[in-house]
Amino acid sequence: VYTQRQTEGLRKVFAERGLEVEVETGMRYGNPSIKSAMMSLRERGCENILVVPLYPQYASSTTATVVDAVTQVAARLRDQPAMRFIKRFHTHPSFIKPLSDKIAALWAAHGRPQKLVMSFHGLPQQCVNMGDPYCKDSYETARALALHLGLTDDQYLVTFQSRFGPAKWLEPYTEPTVERLAKEGVTEIDVVCPGFLADCLETLEEISIEVGDTFKHAGGKQFRYISALNDDPAWIRALADMVEEHLQGWPIRSE
Repeated sequence: VYTQRQTEGLRKVFAERGLEVEVETGMRYGNPSIKSAMMSLRERGCENILVVPLYPQYASSTTATVVDAVTQVAARLRDQPAMRFIKRFHTHPSFIKPLSDKIAALWAAHGRPQKLVMSFHGLPQQCVNMGDPYCKDSYETARALALHLGLTDDQYLVTFQSRFGPAKWLEPYTEPTVERLAKEGVTEIDVVCPGFLADCLETLEEISIEVGDTFKHAGGKQFRYISALNDDPAWIRALADMVEEHLQGWPIRSE
């Protein structure tokens, strides 16, 4: 739902700016598929295609697989389009400012918690050992957000969620960390997931419900999940800015 609204929002912003830019949604695992999005653009005569993986931080299991999927479709075309890819935007102002503004607005209206937990999706430690930059990207995002919010090092922390299987994943893990915070006397925390641009059932259930329950059962009093940027108008405009930046040199204005 939110990804579709982001797509529709981009179309509207580009139209308002007088830009001739077609926008399609392609899901890596699901429908509408990447192939259907690519073919739809080609059928409308798009000779230049910018691919925007909606993962702020780069990982071989996310962004890289989008690149693989797109190029696999293009490999079967007799007339391939020119293509560009946005690799990451984990510290780009178009991402950091709308998210930090969203958090700041919540705090202005309802007060600041004792701790802000920035929870990123986990990744097997072995992937990082093999050179995946995702962990580094995540910490750089957290630092950029903290600077924008004016947080000191002791006012926020970084954790990793959604681990599964017997292998070691990136630490510290989110749920045990919030449990420890509660047992240490921290009664108010907010949790934000800066690796997601649209809320999904997995994250809402794991963080908003399960982790929230763990925190309260361990003695915590106030737990707030800060939703993703979703279809926030400021985010849609900022995303359009970033996309337009990467479209430079291509004919996007009518003559």
